[in-house]
Amino acid sequence: MQISLLVEKLEEGRAFLRDEKGRLIVWPRDFLPTESEIGQNLTMSVGQNSSDNSELAKQILNKLLNNK
Repeated sequence: MQISLLVEKLEEGRAFLRDEKGRLIVWPRDFLPTESEIGQNLTMSVGQNSSDNSELAKQILNKLLNNK
């Protein structure tokens, strides 16, 4: 699921994001892209973790780490 969010306010360590229905989400600022600014629209992906995705992620990470 994709959620559209508007960066409403940025404070030290926190970002205040508003969704399309007007609900406010307080999110750690360091979890946002570094170039985020007030008024910017962001998209957040929300989904369930599946064992298949976890295994694929592990394989990709192992390949990346072994190729250093």
